Amino acid sequence: MFLGISLFFSNNVYSQNQKVSLNLKDSNLYEIFKLISNQTDYKFIYNKSIVENERIIDLKIENKSVKVVLKYLFDKRILEYKIKDNLIVINKMSEQKSLQKNIVIIKGVIKDDEGFRLPGAPVSIEGTSIKTLTNIDGEYSLKFVNTGNIKIIFSYAGFYSKIVNYKGQKNIDVILFPSIQILEWDSSSYFQK
Repeated sequence: MFLGISLFFSNNVYSQNQKVSLNLKDSNLYEIFKLISNQTDYKFIYNKSIVENERIIDLKIENKSVKVVLKYLFDKRILEYKIKDNLIVINKMSEQKSLQKNIVIIKGVIKDDEGFRLPGAPVSIEGTSIKTLTNIDGEYSLKFVNTGNIKIIFSYAGFYSKIVNYKGQKNIDVILFPSIQILEWDSSSYFQK
């Protein structure tokens, strides 16, 4: 009995540390799973319809653990995996988990062209009701779901608005320029005798 438990435990630890190397171009998950299975003791269980259209442009991985490879493969997908002994089960992620995976928080500071921080400046996501205001120090924090093609609008009264395309930045600092020219006039010439 002790020998059986010890063999099971050592086999389980061994399988978690197995390494794979992959060098593929324009491959799909089905092909990648097949190659991982060929190089390890792991077997994949999945519905072919949920993985066949998932594409990988290029994949070059050398001597990495299966867990590291899976984390990389599933990082930006709405699929999830679970490892149970030598089985890797692939499922479609629930809608709620998918949204949570894409939640983004960006932070930054809004200043004017002379470097002064702008308190109370609105920051919003174009086409949504998601918005916030900068604090007294001109700092903001904005939380949203990254659905792709996100445009962030920075504005302030008396300044030109600025639109920034979100491309994965964690911090976006913005400089806004005045939209109103202050006219200088000589009051002494106005009050001549």
